[in-house]
Amino acid sequence: MSQQSQVPEKFRNKVLMQQIFKLKPGSTSKYNVDDRIIIKTFPCEVMCDELAQDQKHKLEYIFYHVPLKYYDETKTDSEIVIDYQNQQPTSKWDEMAPDSLTYTIYYEKQDVGCQHFVRGCQLLCNTCNKYYTCRICHDEVEDHPFPKKETKMVKCIYCSCEQPFQQQCQNCNQCFGEQWCELCRAFCNIGQESKPMYHCKGCDSCMVGHAHQWRHCDKCDSCVRAFNFEEHQCLFFEGDCAVCLGDLKNSIYGRVHLSCSHVIHLHCYEVLLRRWDTKCPVCRRFLPIGADKDDYLNYFKSQFEETVVFEPIQWLKFKCYECQRQFTAVDASVVKCGKCQQYNVEVISHGNEAEGLIEWKEYPDSKPKFCTEDDVGVILNKKYGLEYNKEWDLGITGEILNRMPKTQEEFLKLIEEQNIWM
Repeated sequence: MSQQSQVPEKFRNKVLMQQIFKLKPGSTSKYNVDDRIIIKTFPCEVMCDELAQDQKHKLEYIFYHVPLKYYDETKTDSEIVIDYQNQQPTSKWDEMAPDSLTYTIYYEKQDVGCQHFVRGCQLLCNTCNKYYTCRICHDEVEDHPFPKKETKMVKCIYCSCEQPFQQQCQNCNQCFGEQWCELCRAFCNIGQESKPMYHCKGCDSCMVGHAHQWRHCDKCDSCVRAFNFEEHQCLFFEGDCAVCLGDLKNSIYGRVHLSCSHVIHLHCYEVLLRRWDTKCPVCRRFLPIGADKDDYLNYFKSQFEETVVFEPIQWLKFKCYECQRQFTAVDASVVKCGKCQQYNVEVISHGNEAEGLIEWKEYPDSKPKFCTEDDVGVILNKKYGLEYNKEWDLGITGEILNRMPKTQEEFLKLIEEQNIWM
C-alpha cells in the first residue's frame, strides 16, 4: 500500500514530476522513447488551480532544458539551471545537435498535502486553534492571518497524532517534509532538485534557491542572484501581480523582474509569452527577458524581413512602446520602428500615405517587402539561396513565402504542389 493511500482523501494532492533526459549518441529524435537516457526524475511543483494553465501546457510537450555540456550531475537541477542562466545564453536550440542537449518531460503523480505544499502534517493556528495544512489554506477561509512563526503543534495526516513541532512523527515515524525550517515553522517535500529552501535572515523568511547562489540586498529588501549582485537594479515587491492580481511579496510562486522594472509571477510571465502577448501589462514595454528576449526579437526580425505584404495596402499610425515615438507605416503582420529598430508597436489611428513615405525615406530599413519580383527575389536569395523564376506565379510565390517554409526543399515542394513549376 502506498503512503498516499494511507491518508484521507482531503489530504491527497497531485504533484508535477519532472524528468530530465538526454539522447543516445547519434540519436536525432526526442520523441523516440528508446533513444532516451534518463538523467534524473524529481517532483517539481504541486498541481493547483493557480498554475493550471501553465501545468497543462507542461504536460503536453517535451521541452529543451540546457545544453548537455552544462549539465553537471553532481549538482541539483535547480543549481544547474541558475548557473546556465547566469551565462546569458542564446538559446538557438534548433541549431544544436539533438544529442548535445538535455530535455524535460512532465507527468502527474499522487502525493499528500494541499494545493500549495507537499507535506505530511497540519499546522495549528494559535489564533483560532484550528489545524490547516498551510497558511494559505488558512488565510483563504479565516478572517485573520496565520501567525506561522508561532506554530508550536502539528498533527500527522497519516495517523492524526498531535505533537510538538518536529520533522518526523513521534508515533508513526512518517517524515513531514524533506526540507524544514524551525524559524519559519515550514515543511516542504518538494526536494532540492527543483525547490531548494534556505532561510534568509534579511528577508526573515525561507526563500526558494540555494543560499550560495543568492544574496540579500538591504536596499530593496529582497534576495537577488549573487552572480550579478553588484550590477543589479533594486526592485520592490510591494503590491500585486499585474496579471493575476495575486500578492507578490509573500507569494510562494517565483517572480520575474522585467527590464522595465515591473515584477510579475513567473507562471504569469510564461502564460503571457505562450499567448504571444509580449508587452508588459503595466507599461507596454517589451516583456521577454534574457534568452526569451533574443528568441522573440529574432523571430520578429525574421517575420519582418521574410513576410510579403500584398495590395491593397492600408496606412496606419503606430506607437512604439520602446522609444514612445508615433509614426505611420503599412499594416503588416510585423511592423518595425525605424528609429529604435524594435517591433513593439501598436496601432493608434489611421494614417496617410504621405506620412508613410516620409518615414520610409528617413528610415528605409523600416519598409516591408512587397509582392514584387525584386522583393520576392531578395527573400528567396537570402533565405533559400534561390533566384526568382519568372515562370512562377508571383502572387502564389509570395503566399508560399508567408507560410515560412524552413528549408529550400520545403519551399520547392510547395511550389511543385501548386503546379506552377514550368
